[in-house]
Amino acid sequence: MLTAAFRVGLLTFLLVVLSAAALILAFPGQGLDFLAWIALVPLLVVINGAGAGRAYVLSAVAGLLFFAGLFWWIWVIPGFNLLDFVVLELYFAQYFALCGMLLSVVTRGARLPTVIAAPVLWVSFEYIRAHLSFLALPVALLGHTQYRRLPLIQLVSVTGVYGLSFLIVLVNAALADLLARIASRPRLWSTSPNWRNWFGRLAPITMAAFLFAMTALYGFRVLAAEPGGEHITVGVIQRNLPARMSADGQARAERLDGYLTLSRQLADGNPALIVWPETAVVGPLLTTPALLAPIARVAQSANSYILLGTAESRKLASAGSSQGVTFNSAVLVSPAGKIEGVYRKIRLVPFGEYTPLAGILTWPAWLVAGGDQLTPGIDHSVFSLPTARFGVVICWESLFPDLVGAVVRKGADFVVNIGNEAWFGTTVAPDHLAAISVFRAVEHRVALVRSVNGGVSGFIDPHGRIRGGFWPRERNGAFEERVLAQAISIPRQLTFYTRYGDLAAYVCIGAAVAMLGLAFVQSGWAP
Repeated sequence: MLTAAFRVGLLTFLLVVLSAAALILAFPGQGLDFLAWIALVPLLVVINGAGAGRAYVLSAVAGLLFFAGLFWWIWVIPGFNLLDFVVLELYFAQYFALCGMLLSVVTRGARLPTVIAAPVLWVSFEYIRAHLSFLALPVALLGHTQYRRLPLIQLVSVTGVYGLSFLIVLVNAALADLLARIASRPRLWSTSPNWRNWFGRLAPITMAAFLFAMTALYGFRVLAAEPGGEHITVGVIQRNLPARMSADGQARAERLDGYLTLSRQLADGNPALIVWPETAVVGPLLTTPALLAPIARVAQSANSYILLGTAESRKLASAGSSQGVTFNSAVLVSPAGKIEGVYRKIRLVPFGEYTPLAGILTWPAWLVAGGDQLTPGIDHSVFSLPTARFGVVICWESLFPDLVGAVVRKGADFVVNIGNEAWFGTTVAPDHLAAISVFRAVEHRVALVRSVNGGVSGFIDPHGRIRGGFWPRERNGAFEERVLAQAISIPRQLTFYTRYGDLAAYVCIGAAVAMLGLAFVQSGWAP
């Protein structure tokens, strides 16, 4: 016969699992984004009033289950192994675990309500996870679940995605508070006539509803006042080639010929710019006239600029050095057949494109084996077309809003993201990456163009609308070889977020530090 303690423990575990499962289903690829608004309620209920140690363990379990279920696609990446998985799981779970533990410290020590403490701490840990040196990974942020909710996501032009995460956690905390109050004193809800008692019980949920309504109204107002502006036609090429291809001459020639053929198809739409994916051209394009020549001919015949991804190698500048460096680059070829500019990827993928802290730490072979050693660029290049300017982010650089903001502040009228997502196969990973691009467009109020190999390409307007293309959930044409041309708008306006960045997140971090200080002081701790 099951004891009462066992039943309580089992119920607690099931509630933690329920939170993790609901969070997973809320993210792109599943289409159940509404679950984000209630997913944390079970977890918050079980850690309500719990000690710091218990809150840590329960939150860690939720984090382990969430990241394991959300990032299952990582197993398709060649070379990924069980040790990699264990390390990643333990690391990412700490963000949930520490957030839950500190929530217990603040609510018990400083006697602050969960509805205030939870969103502040959650945003603080999301920001740390997104910015912690080479460990930074700004994916699976709670606000990303709402990429299709246009009125709500307009908030990110002021606060970044962290403002939306704050609102979602606030609603979850208010619902958890309401359930806890009902469960603890159910009779008072039907018998007490005192309006002050009713106000106290309903204050958290009323505040959450008010902020949700204000956010939605702001979004509707922004969308209704959307101004007209100039437009420019851009064409994108999407292919579905293996992530790594043979380097022999015939394979490279066939690869290039495929892009040239698809570019000729786009020429009928008279695009000002044709975009090829990351590493579309294999070989030293900048120093090989024979490799550039066919691309130049197509650019001339189409009367279009061509932006393409390639690997760029060159010798170091030091005299007599034979050592070379390699960049992951985007090159712009003009209709005159000349190279007009180069962008070199600034934020490289750790352990994939470079080894962090090389020369300082010796990493185990199972972690770094097979990784390329590229050199990061240093300049946020902005390319000029006759009627507009644009910036480029390569591959996972689209995850970092500061990189997009840098080129927008330098005068970019729209942003192009090129990538090679064939590493992920037909999993939901490309859906997640494409959905995050929606936030880059809204944050900086610029159109964003995606051209990727083996993933999801398309267009996003400055308010987050998906304009044509091959997109998550429906996947019309995703993972296929296709082309598309689209007129994109150029609003030419800087948002609050573009100017001031993650100010909202900084406020949350400051508030979190203050709350922890208050908790220590009220619990009798002294430095």
